[in-house]
Amino acid sequence: MELRGDLRLHLEGKTLSAETTGTARPAARVGRLLLDRPFILFAMILAGGLAARAVMIGIGLWRDEGSTYFDAMAGGFSDLLATVAWSELNPPGFYLLMRGWIELAGAGEIAMKIPATLFGLLLLPALYCLARAGASGRVATAGGLLAAFWAATAPEMIIYSHEARPYSLSALLVIATVAAFIRAATVGSAGRWALFTLAATALLYVQYTGVILLAVLAGVAVGLRLARIGAPDLGRMAIAGAAICLLFAPWFPIFLDHYRTGLPWSESLDLAARPRLLLDNLAYMLPWAGDWVRVAAALLLLVLAGEAFRLLLRLRRRTPAETAPAEVALAALHLGGLGTLVADATIGHSGAYTLPFAPILVAYFAVRGTRALAGLPLPVSVRAPGLLALAAVGALALAWPGLQYVKQTRGMAQSGIRSFAASLDDVTLRQSLIVLAPDYLGPTFGYYMRNRPASYRGFTRWTHPEIFTPIDYAEIWDETDTVSEAMARIEALAPRFRTLLFVLDMRVDGPSGQMHYEHSLELRDALGKRYALEAVERHAGRMETVEVRRFDLHGAVRSP
Repeated sequence: MELRGDLRLHLEGKTLSAETTGTARPAARVGRLLLDRPFILFAMILAGGLAARAVMIGIGLWRDEGSTYFDAMAGGFSDLLATVAWSELNPPGFYLLMRGWIELAGAGEIAMKIPATLFGLLLLPALYCLARAGASGRVATAGGLLAAFWAATAPEMIIYSHEARPYSLSALLVIATVAAFIRAATVGSAGRWALFTLAATALLYVQYTGVILLAVLAGVAVGLRLARIGAPDLGRMAIAGAAICLLFAPWFPIFLDHYRTGLPWSESLDLAARPRLLLDNLAYMLPWAGDWVRVAAALLLLVLAGEAFRLLLRLRRRTPAETAPAEVALAALHLGGLGTLVADATIGHSGAYTLPFAPILVAYFAVRGTRALAGLPLPVSVRAPGLLALAAVGALALAWPGLQYVKQTRGMAQSGIRSFAASLDDVTLRQSLIVLAPDYLGPTFGYYMRNRPASYRGFTRWTHPEIFTPIDYAEIWDETDTVSEAMARIEALAPRFRTLLFVLDMRVDGPSGQMHYEHSLELRDALGKRYALEAVERHAGRMETVEVRRFDLHGAVRSP
């Protein structure tokens, strides 16, 4: 193709020119082709995301996923709601969905993970569309592809896309809620606010942290109005908020109970630690590890703060109203991402609790970065092959942590209880009393023993440890006679069994938050003084590595 004069690249209304004469380079044609037909690159990204998740789907379940099974299969509809209210710190939406899925597809390891994996894959097109809203033309396409690439390859997104928990569905509903809000703030019709109401209500019934997002979005709407960006109808948003409250009202008393229970196994943070937590939460969203990542997070935080300062100046200068949909979307992504980041750090959330909000900031930085790149005055020496090479290197750097994670953990079971349970035949199970310490191992063991004749107890929650509950959990572990009570219960059951299998979580080395898990180590030592030890074995897992001590209940009994 012969080009004479200017070679013009149109990116979001900006024109970058390079004087050229002669034949267009093949790399330039390839670059334009990929951006003009993004389905080619997106299909490749989707295939990569599917492959990364497919190789991880067979790694088994651990205790949180075991809890999902027992919560979802708790009798009828009312029994399920009662079980979730008792044993979870989440609303019932995900477990109702899992109940229907299990009845359709069964409760096998892979079947249990398929819904979360599908939601994790749907994050890719959802995030692509969300990022595209913040720009136009090829910049929108490039930003959307970059955001989707992050969702496909980030280690945390891979991890929680193969975990039978609400995380990937929550992130998907966060995207839906923010996208509906942006459309409502731009168009302002009653129908758009109705869609926002439905998305937000669905989010609240899947993840309580949706309350944070809705509070932040209310502030964003006021901020956009004051900054004369878009025209969010505050009256209609108030009506939408009232409708959301009304729809969530049936579950609201349970929400209050769960809020009062809190997270007793988490360490409490003083106010001085919150700024560091803010930085750590932003670093958590980046796919890399190392001390330098915190520096990168600090730089990104400065970008967010600088943009917030620019909006404040806009308020003071009475800048003319900005109604371009892309500018409204970008401002909403910025304020929504920054607001949820600050709110999470303020209340002490970290890790997986912040993950559902990560797509907001990812969409913002993806589109902001591509817009900044589009505005750079590129030198004549920069040619399409160099840009494509740079893009390839950047993609590899972004994907490398996810590839390493898949390589290192592929084939490693989530829990060592999986291999321990497989090693037990039915004769051994009938002759053995199994004690799980701490009792939070109960959901994992209960899941793998759901169709087998096992007699197992938990320490300290003795009966039905497969139904974990955080209610009064700290108080139970705070009791001083827990070890002596457990020893008395074991001695009472000893005549019925030949062997005691004591299963200990190897990560227990002391208290955790309000939990005095060190009592598990005290019970292990007390059993060693009372009964003859026959064997010790370990079963490794990514989330749960357990030590199993086999004691003879009737052989050489030692003096107490």
